[in-house]
Amino acid sequence: MNFQEMKTNLHQEREKLKQMTFRKKLSYIFDYYRWPIFLSVCLIVLIALLGDIFYQGTKENVILGFATNDDWRLFDTETVKKQFSQYLGIDDSRERIVFDASLYVDLDSSVDYVVGSQGQIAATTANQSLDFLITTPELTEHYASLLPLKDLDTFLPEDLHEALSDKLVSLPNADGELQACAIDLSQSRFMKQAWDNPVYEGLTPFYLIITDFSPHPDAVLSFIRYAFNL
Repeated sequence: MNFQEMKTNLHQEREKLKQMTFRKKLSYIFDYYRWPIFLSVCLIVLIALLGDIFYQGTKENVILGFATNDDWRLFDTETVKKQFSQYLGIDDSRERIVFDASLYVDLDSSVDYVVGSQGQIAATTANQSLDFLITTPELTEHYASLLPLKDLDTFLPEDLHEALSDKLVSLPNADGELQACAIDLSQSRFMKQAWDNPVYEGLTPFYLIITDFSPHPDAVLSFIRYAFNL
């Protein structure tokens, strides 16, 4: 189709639409142009997503952490990221906090979502980018026996160790030796309000563990202070 034919067709379409009521115009456009419109919308969404991925990729990670099995939304992803960003006073245009509380782990399950959650944890531990993990006591014990974790007796500064001494949990590590490797979050800002929730009522405690290869140990210490308002 040459330019003249295209111009003629457009003129005919405009004339045809002029003679229709508003409702008929919508119906006509939907019937004859729905696929071009649909493909155009998909293209716009794709471009926007790719642009956001590229933009986010230019930012430097300040910290990377996960929370699993949070059925009560104690660690709401967006709330934690927003509050901790404000706590640190980071530059959102250049830095970002990576935190995801939507993961669910069941060691006996082969459900796709569970396998995907386990895959995220495995991938970030394999490339040594994971800073910390918040999870249930049972899963904490499991990961403590597999992953190299920070010894909190030596990792925590003296003031922080003293403030959290009654919240430190010792578990067998990969060598079978007891190690202070977890922090009970029951008295943290995330869970204090939940104790009054009749649905929750402290049914599941949550522990925080820190990988020994954490690339952002100072940020992790800041996260602990933020968690306990210290």
